[in-house]
This record gives sequence, structure tokens and C-alpha cells, in this order.
Amino acid sequence: MHDLFGAQPGVKVVLLNMTKLVLYLLSHPFVCFHAFFKEKDLRQYLLRRFRLHLIEAQKPDIIHFEFSGIGIDYLYEIERLSCKKVASCRGSAEKVKLLIFEERKEKFIQLMKVIDAVHCVSHDMVNTIRPYCKQQEKIFVNFPSIDANFFYRKKNKTRSATKFILSVGRMTFQKGYTNALLAAKLLKESGVRFTWVIVGSGNKYEEIVFKLHQLKLENEVMLMGAKSRQRVRSLMEGADIFFLPSVYEGIANVVLEAMAMELPVVATKSGGMAEVIDHETDGLLTEVHDYAAMASCLERLCDDEVFCDHLGKNARKKITACFNIETQITKFERAYKALKLNGHLLFTQDATT
Repeated sequence: MHDLFGAQPGVKVVLLNMTKLVLYLLSHPFVCFHAFFKEKDLRQYLLRRFRLHLIEAQKPDIIHFEFSGIGIDYLYEIERLSCKKVASCRGSAEKVKLLIFEERKEKFIQLMKVIDAVHCVSHDMVNTIRPYCKQQEKIFVNFPSIDANFFYRKKNKTRSATKFILSVGRMTFQKGYTNALLAAKLLKESGVRFTWVIVGSGNKYEEIVFKLHQLKLENEVMLMGAKSRQRVRSLMEGADIFFLPSVYEGIANVVLEAMAMELPVVATKSGGMAEVIDHETDGLLTEVHDYAAMASCLERLCDDEVFCDHLGKNARKKITACFNIETQITKFERAYKALKLNGHLLFTQDATT
């Protein structure tokens, strides 16, 4: 944490650790006394009181929980803090967990009630949380951003007869790899020479290995496991196409990175991806689960290098214009200032897009 933010001007990193917890408990014996006689979950109560104390000691005007799951975990503290509270809605916590866990859904609804603003990464995410948030005026959209000064193409692409298709993402059902293997099978049957490299690890690894063996794709599909940010960037430098076959997304940052690297992208219309890519202008989109359409798009890009270059250059322009860090920071600053000065958001429609 200190490595990420410690050197930034105006940034103070406050860690919750055991030493600070012990010092807090020693200096607040009444809290321990109350917990021992009044609270069923002694450990949880003491942890919450400690976290509340640590946050209040910073005297924040606004506290932003970067994931709604963290906000749910901090509900006790949120309900007792006098500062303005913001929570972000980004993906799995809203798309999946609310469908499965009733208690989680109830806590999410409570979170929506007690926070002052809700940040969504896409308009699709806004539609996802609408049933749980009665105060729609709390919601604002601020797209993710990437560092286009890090993700940029340093050299011209070396062309090869065997096309290099790249995917980066956890091996979970969300990423749609098992379905996309059917697209790879169709691509192989069409006579296209390609190598599809998948970077990531996860609980679908065994299923993916079995399925690629069953479909006889061992020579075409390479599983590389998890890799560093620098290594991912290097792989993007050498790739011909980036492929996102996801079942759902908030907005996939890795696609923003690939587009900044001038890679032509084939992605599903999962989550907010249609808010990022204009079909046939700066990428190609297919319906979720439509592996035949995925194969068709991949084959088109494998056969048309001029079209690939056209998509890649437009993709880079899109990212630098709409998904840059400066724009994201400006929108957050406007939201924070509105909350601090007025107690609520005063966005025009344009400011939420």
C-alpha cells in the first residue's frame, strides 16, 4: 500500500493493524467492558469500534468505499459516521451476489439507504442497482480509466501468418472461456492459423483444460496463468487481437488497456462494454454466449490487417479521449465537492456520461 500511494503528495496511508488495535483497546477499557457484557460477537464488535475510531480520528469530509462489498462490511461504521459516504458499484458484487445471497441483498439495500452517493462504472451498472436503490438521485456514473502513458504501442506490429489472439482475466464463469472455446474450434475448422493465449488463474482452470483437450485445441490454446502488469503489457505489444468473451462485466479495464495499445478487440455486449466500444468503429461486439458470432469476428480480423489497423487506431483515440485518468479524477472531484457543499449531487445529464 505504501508502495502505491506513500510517495504521492497529499496522500496519507493509514493501516489497520494489530498493534493499533491493542493500543486502542488498552486506552478504551469501557468499550471492552461493554462488549464483554452486552455484545454476542465480542471480536466483531471490538473490531468495528476500532475501525470507527480510526476513521473518525482522520476527520474526513467524505469517505469512499471503492467496492460495495466493502461498504456492506462497514455498515456498522457507516451508520455512525457523520461525514458524507460514497460507495462504488463495479461488477460481481452487484451482478451475481445479490441474486444468490438474500442476506447480502438486504444489506446492500441498507447500504443504498445510508450512503450519500453511489458511483457506478457504467450506465448498465446503474440499471443493475436501480431495483435496490430507491433514491435514484444518489447515483452517478464515472467510467473506469487507465494510464495511456503506460499502455501504448512502442513499436510497429510484426505480421505473422499465425495470428496471436490474447485474453486476460480470471478463469471464472464470468469470463466465458468455456463457451469461447467453441468459437476457437470454429475458427480452427475455418482454416485460420492462430494461437490463443489466456492469461489468468481461477476455479475454472480444470474445466477449461478438459474442454480444450476434448475439442482438440491443445496446439491452438495456451494457458499462461497469472502474470504481472508489465508482462501483460508485453503480451499486448505482440498480440494481433484482444478477445473478451465475458458473460458479464462492469467495464473490463483490460479491454481499455488493450484498446490503448491499438489492439483490435472482439468483445461481448456484457455489462457496460457496449458503452466503451462502437461496433465496427473501434472494435467488434457480439451478443453474450454467441460463440458463432465470436468466431466470425475473430476470422474477419485474422483475414483483414487493414481493418485491424483502422480499429486499433480509433480504439487508442477513444481511450485517450474518454477513459483517461484526468477525466475520471475531474468527475470524482465534482461529485465530492457537490456532496461537501450541498449535501447532495447536482449533476447535469452531461456530467454523468
